[in-house]
Amino acid sequence: MNKIFHNFKIFLIVGSLIYLSTSAQECENLIEGGSVNQQLLGKWQLVRMEGSLQDICLNEQVEFLSSGTAQLTCPGSSTISRSYSADQVKLTYLNSNIQYRIDELTTSKVKLTGINVNRRLEYNKIITTDNVSKSGNSIKNSSED
Repeated sequence: MNKIFHNFKIFLIVGSLIYLSTSAQECENLIEGGSVNQQLLGKWQLVRMEGSLQDICLNEQVEFLSSGTAQLTCPGSSTISRSYSADQVKLTYLNSNIQYRIDELTTSKVKLTGINVNRRLEYNKIITTDNVSKSGNSIKNSSED
């Protein structure tokens, strides 16, 4: 009986440590403005849009930064910054709480469907000379608000 109690205590300690380590990461994500899907980082260009189109312009560019900030630029307009969070299934612009389901995310394309807005968007990654020369890989750019 004493051995069972000892094993149970070890189980509780290990379980608590695992819980605390994952909870600490979630707290850090909340403090920093949310999670960031690493695949989404970089510059993207809006190539297709359907549905409610206010605040959206074709050929708009967005750069998703690892800091949780998106830099959005419509052709001929000034760049605006928006805080965002993104995981494997959802992108959320925190200022407006506009949310998108991530339907497809590859190294060259992202397709989004609005969760709380009637809109479908498709972006292509922008290839820059700087990115090609550093990594040898193509990287594209796009934006969305």
